[in-house]
Amino acid sequence: MAEERTGSQGNSAWRPKPASWTKVFGTFLVALDPFKLIVAAGGILATALGWWLISLLFYTAWAEPNLSTFEEKAKKETKLESEDDRKRWAAKEYARSLDSWALMHELAGPTDRHSDRYAKYYQERHPDVLSRNKRLEMGYGGKYRTMPWDENRGPNPYLLTRTVVGGSGPERREAVKQIGTYQFPNLVEPLLKFLTPVYYLFDHRASFWGYIYVLSLIFWLLVVWAFFGGVLTRMALMQLAGKEGGGLRESIAYVKRRYLSYLLSPLVPIFLIGFLVLCCMLFGVIHWIPGVGDIFDGLFWWLPLIAGLVMTLVLVGMIGYPMMYTTLSAEGSDTFDAMSRSYNYVYESPWHYLWYCIVAIAYGALLTLFVVVVGSLTTYFAKWGVSKFPAWGADRSPEYLFIYSPESLGWKQLLTQGSPAEINDRGEHTHPEFDKYMEDYTWYNHAGAGMVSFWITLVFLMVIGFSYSYFWTASSQIYLLMRKRVDETELDEVYVEEEAPDAPPFAPSPTPAPIPTPTAPVSVPVDAPTLKQPSPPADGAGPVI
Repeated sequence: MAEERTGSQGNSAWRPKPASWTKVFGTFLVALDPFKLIVAAGGILATALGWWLISLLFYTAWAEPNLSTFEEKAKKETKLESEDDRKRWAAKEYARSLDSWALMHELAGPTDRHSDRYAKYYQERHPDVLSRNKRLEMGYGGKYRTMPWDENRGPNPYLLTRTVVGGSGPERREAVKQIGTYQFPNLVEPLLKFLTPVYYLFDHRASFWGYIYVLSLIFWLLVVWAFFGGVLTRMALMQLAGKEGGGLRESIAYVKRRYLSYLLSPLVPIFLIGFLVLCCMLFGVIHWIPGVGDIFDGLFWWLPLIAGLVMTLVLVGMIGYPMMYTTLSAEGSDTFDAMSRSYNYVYESPWHYLWYCIVAIAYGALLTLFVVVVGSLTTYFAKWGVSKFPAWGADRSPEYLFIYSPESLGWKQLLTQGSPAEINDRGEHTHPEFDKYMEDYTWYNHAGAGMVSFWITLVFLMVIGFSYSYFWTASSQIYLLMRKRVDETELDEVYVEEEAPDAPPFAPSPTPAPIPTPTAPVSVPVDAPTLKQPSPPADGAGPVI
């Protein structure tokens, strides 16, 4: 009867109760750990430096197209008989080359100077003025050549809030519009950083070297976050499971021993997709043969369809990519286990995984907005408090200390507001006496501004690093929940390495072998008979007895 009552409740006695998705809400304080923020800031900086170098190398080797160059090539084409054919061919090739160069300028171009050629290109293809990107409209590019403190993340949230509270009607509508345009992408920045390079692989303007450039960005991203993401997930899992240890030094040592597995886990599916693409390209070689290609396509087109299906399944399963790192951090296993678990969890319980992700993203967006506002107010109130010191006429207002501060998130605009060094939303100096103001700077003014900006930038990196810390912490909690649901493993089961026993401080000295004592001679009784040795035979006769 007891067994029947247990079974009637819909949850068998041997089957554990599924874990609640509300555990995602317990990741805030875990992600706010200062050591995790420092690790996340290091990953952001390492990613930006690598992307900057890759972009510089590719853009330097990229030549800006010229129509006359293609017209000269058209004259050498023997297949083009008439002048009209040569002009059409030159115009077509020039347009294709211009598209490839424009894409490279957007992604890898210089950020400190604009291109009139690109500005004209962008404006012609975006006739709607209201929908234009302001920096691209002016001819600036370099999306992946920008340092984190210079990225365009929109106006400061504190300034937007102040505008909504005390601004006019049009100002409030513009502020609300900017919140949707800029602030929401900032709140899910880690996801966009991981996904946008993949998006450009499918841009119709990309050429062969454009694909190589984007793949280089993706590879460097995986190289960096295989380490930093592994450290963050290991630290988070140890805390979420309530295990001892899991400090920064221990987590770094743990990831270093398994770094190759962390790196290969997402690379193997990418290599598989690349192999299938190569197979389709080989199929296309036969396709280009007139007559034979048509018949071959009709008979064997099911082969590219199978390849496309496999690529689709692999790409869809890659939404569980963060669980590859969490598997290695939780189980201490290898690349195969990381891949199999992530794909298995996604395909066996997709709706639960999707729900966990939606909750984590929505909750993380609110937390990130809160952290950004707190960070902005921290720097602003520090400056505001110092500026209230009565200077008795001496012009020592601290705004001059922030001329090198991060422009991203509107921090420089917030900290220099009301001074000759103030800037607008586009980073342009608006005060008419700015040039004269900068002429009065001495060496110690620049030195003080540089050192203060170092601390401001450090705080800024930790502020934007929170979203990355939260991303990997929430991914760790989602992994534990998915493992509980699919594999029925308890949430607190995390692999803990056994420490080797400490060696004794002094090794015991070997016991010396005993010195053998000489054997005493055996005494023989006096009356004991002695054996007489036989004497040699005389004259060759036999022995004498």
